[in-house]
Amino acid sequence: MASIQREKSGTWRVQVRRKGRSISETFVRLLEAPYHGLALTADGRTLCLAGRESDQVALVRAPELSLIATIKVGAAPGWAEIADGGRLCLLPNGRSNDLSFVSIPDRKEVARVAVGRGPRHVRTANIPATVIAEVEARASSKLAN
Repeated sequence: MASIQREKSGTWRVQVRRKGRSISETFVRLLEAPYHGLALTADGRTLCLAGRESDQVALVRAPELSLIATIKVGAAPGWAEIADGGRLCLLPNGRSNDLSFVSIPDRKEVARVAVGRGPRHVRTANIPATVIAEVEARASSKLAN
C-alpha cells in the first residue's frame, strides 16, 4: 500500500507499506503538484503516481523511492491502476476525457483512448476464457431468437 501526504513545510511524504515493512521518504515537489492516484506493481518494485495538476505521471523505484521518470499524459490523471502483469500503468484523465496507457519498462505513454466524460477510476480484471465463451454463447442465442 502506498500513501502520500503534504507536510507543513510544503514537502511531500510518500510511504510504502508491504508485508509488514514500510519505508517513507520526503520530497520537494517533483511535479509542481501533489500526486493523486498511486499504484504499486505486484513485485513491489515500481510505484506509479498520477500528478493530477501537472498532467504527468511519475514512475518511482520502491522501496528506495527514487524517481525513475516523469511522463506527460492526458489532462488531470486520476487514480492509477497497474495492468498487464506490471508492464502498464493505466490513468483515467478527467479533464481530457481519455485513458492513458503508460509502459513502465519503456517509460512512455504508449496509447491514449477516448472513454467519455470525466473518468476518475479504472479497474482491471482477469476473466477466464470459459466465462467469456459462455457470455458470448448466451448473447448469440438471444440474437438468434
